Amino acid sequence: MKNKKLTLTALIIAVLSLSIGFAAFSNSLNIKSSANVNPNEDDFGVVFSKEKDSVVDGKVVIASQNTTGNESGVGTIVNNAGAPEISGLSAEFTAPGQQVVYEFYVKNVGSYNAYLTELIFGDGKSFITCTPASGATKDLVDKACEGIKVFVNIENESKVFTSDTLVNTLDNHMISKGASEKVTVTLSYLEGSEVADGDFTVTFGDIGSTYATVKNFTKPVTPVENEICFYTYTDSEDGDTLGIAGYNANCGKDAVIPSNLPLIKIATLDTEACISGFIGKGIKEEYATSYCQVDSEVLVSLLALHKLTDVATYTQSSESYTVTSIGFESFAYKGLTSVTLPDTLTKIEIDAFAFNNLTSVIIPDGVDTIGGYAFSNNNISTVIIGSGITSINDEAFGAASTDGYGPNVIENVTINAAKNDVTLGDDVFGWISGKSDSDINWQS
Repeated sequence: MKNKKLTLTALIIAVLSLSIGFAAFSNSLNIKSSANVNPNEDDFGVVFSKEKDSVVDGKVVIASQNTTGNESGVGTIVNNAGAPEISGLSAEFTAPGQQVVYEFYVKNVGSYNAYLTELIFGDGKSFITCTPASGATKDLVDKACEGIKVFVNIENESKVFTSDTLVNTLDNHMISKGASEKVTVTLSYLEGSEVADGDFTVTFGDIGSTYATVKNFTKPVTPVENEICFYTYTDSEDGDTLGIAGYNANCGKDAVIPSNLPLIKIATLDTEACISGFIGKGIKEEYATSYCQVDSEVLVSLLALHKLTDVATYTQSSESYTVTSIGFESFAYKGLTSVTLPDTLTKIEIDAFAFNNLTSVIIPDGVDTIGGYAFSNNNISTVIIGSGITSINDEAFGAASTDGYGPNVIENVTINAAKNDVTLGDDVFGWISGKSDSDINWQS
């Protein structure tokens, strides 16, 4: 279908909120390598403000715009009563090439210097959702949606952060105690973008920034007592083996996968939240309704896959079963820095460990199949694969770099199997290091 003449009257864009997290706090602060100070968390604080020289909550004024229909500052509120937040940044666009620019300040009101360590769009995996209004064609809306962008400029930072890169880490960006810096957020419908044949709404996730008292701070993960770490499903007809459908990131960035786990089942389910959650992931209502049955054998897997586990409570079987497979995307986007795989494992599915920060991988001897892109978008340099391998699919350890993850730069590969017994897919190791498949160390 050809694009029709633009008929949008109110393309509404909403950034739900921007937030500052400053619970990130070092246990100790070293001063000149000779003194040690245990800072009081109450003395560390970074907040939003309408003004540079003082902390002022309230409406944020639009700095500039080249579109009509945006009433300056309406609904855009700075609120520091709890976690610092700005909510309600919005715009109405009628044609490509339009934008709205908001300006405000971040102020260090604490007694310590504050380092901006991380800026994340959405949940680090997705950020923009476009919803057609009645009468608008979804395919055309999807194409137009590609032209919707958010840009974040932070004073004294040379890089412009864009919604094309969801996870951004910063090495040495500091606000001195008592100082302020200007932040500019631009909502843009890019010039030359596709147009749709009706109105549509664009919804953004949060934009979150983390400040700490130390450089290069990584937010700690504290496991919650009795929390389920691995969401499992039956992986065989007789029910004596399990696959892992999802991993709870609260259980840590160094994942050690046991060889035996209990089977997880639904105990209670918020059916309404379940259905709306699936619909929010783009699943048709009729399918969402059929999925959200408390006795469904596949619901645990579906909730884990779509990151909706909080709509239910769970029970664990008293018996444990052998873990033989790692499911599709089950450990993706979990911030993992290392993973230990069980010797019982036989199969690793597509995208199972994609989009993490792994630097090396050891595949046990029992694994015979590694799915496509299983370890893509990491920082892997060393791979050791066991003797049971028979198939490694396309770009399983590929060099992809997306949304701030990766690329893998593979330097060393050891496969403890005979070369003639293993089928390699396309571009399995990426080899942007300059090496090639001829550099693989075959051991049999």
